[in-house]
Amino acid sequence: MPQTGLVTARAWLPRTDWWIPVIVGYALVVALFQPLTWPAAAAVLAPGLVVLVVRVRRPAASLPRGTRPSRAGVQWGGLLAAFTLWEALAWLGPNNPDHPTLSLLLDPALERYPVRVLGYLVWLAAGRWLLTR
Repeated sequence: MPQTGLVTARAWLPRTDWWIPVIVGYALVVALFQPLTWPAAAAVLAPGLVVLVVRVRRPAASLPRGTRPSRAGVQWGGLLAAFTLWEALAWLGPNNPDHPTLSLLLDPALERYPVRVLGYLVWLAAGRWLLTR
């Protein structure tokens, strides 16, 4: 028998995103790791690798025929590639004030737990955003 005039709970409840508690929980736990240590580096790299693997395995939509990448897109891609190369070389080489990585530059701010939690939240939310595009 059809329902008339009754609103189910599902109709007015907002859609829950199970990623939100996962992201917040992960950030709260891994922010306990001491900055600039192997566990902290692994905590940053692991979600990044997951996003990379998932994104690479997902087929990309083709651009319409005759469409070229925008000039801004090429410039941002070049900046991202240069930043990634700098970080990789600085991380593999001596991580010192003469050639600092981003993490070394941010270390004074990241000494506080709430700032580390916020940093992880931004990092994980950015990864989540990339996976949904």
